[in-house]
Amino acid sequence: MREGIYISDDFGQTYISSFRLGTEGAEGAVLQVTAFPQNKRNIIAADYCAKLYGKKAVEGKKRDNRLRKIWAMRENTLNDGPKYAFGWPLSELKQGNQFVGFLMKRAKQGSCSLGEFVVPGAKKLEGAHYDFDAPRGRVNRLALMCNIAAGVDRLHAADHVFVDFKPSNVLAHPTTGEVMFVDLDSLQLSSKLGKFLAPLGTPEYMPPEAYVDAADKPRSASWDRFSMAVIFYQMITGLHPFCGTAKEFITGVDTLEDKIKAKMYVGGAEATKYEVIPKPHHRLVLHYPELQPLFRQAFEGAASHRPSAETWGKAFFNLMKKAKSN
Repeated sequence: MREGIYISDDFGQTYISSFRLGTEGAEGAVLQVTAFPQNKRNIIAADYCAKLYGKKAVEGKKRDNRLRKIWAMRENTLNDGPKYAFGWPLSELKQGNQFVGFLMKRAKQGSCSLGEFVVPGAKKLEGAHYDFDAPRGRVNRLALMCNIAAGVDRLHAADHVFVDFKPSNVLAHPTTGEVMFVDLDSLQLSSKLGKFLAPLGTPEYMPPEAYVDAADKPRSASWDRFSMAVIFYQMITGLHPFCGTAKEFITGVDTLEDKIKAKMYVGGAEATKYEVIPKPHHRLVLHYPELQPLFRQAFEGAASHRPSAETWGKAFFNLMKKAKSN
């Protein structure tokens, strides 16, 4: 179930290549569309891709549940913004009479995982001016974070929650700063057909309440607001906000997840519990002191008090204006 000819009710025959976009996940793979032979709308196939599920992702009742969610997503389409887009299902794909995946718009050519932007010296960003410490690099990072915040704000306004919000689920273009949110078929969806819950996210991006609440509980936007703050912190410093070595007598905090549960944010009240705090953390104080209160609010305060995407976006925009005027 990979390259070959598939059927879409909206696009007709769909030719899919073996060219994989990104790494293959546990649920399946995203492949490039090469042609719509029956297309009469002058649609450019290269602008589209297909997510094809693996066998385990659609076995038994999972197939009908996924198809029902895809239908619900198609009834609740999110509009893209000037600098952000959503990899939203456009049409289900069938092989024979069996549902196997869906079509979606692909990210702008040249885009790469946001993970490249949180790793110092990432090769894919060479020459794209995203240096952590240079003035131009900082402005470009602020602009990119503005675009991410705008997209998250749009999704939350529609009452959806990513739940598994992490850098690999965002594709960003190094030159234009445009972003696309992907893996959206796994989000928590609010629709006329009801609320579709999402599986728990990635541990190092999950908030403290993830380790207390029931796994099958609906999540609020505050869950994403924690994940979003972690991503923004990584984009500013190159490190996870809970990355450090605890003092020898502080036990039970060996992993990032342990430190998240204990709310041991390196820039907060629990910082005294660290023996070693890596130097890159100082980038926040050195370059973005105005953002310190927002990060403390995100990592130390009550879940309901975490800064919204709109709040972050305004803060980034104001810092950009300040930087450009200097």
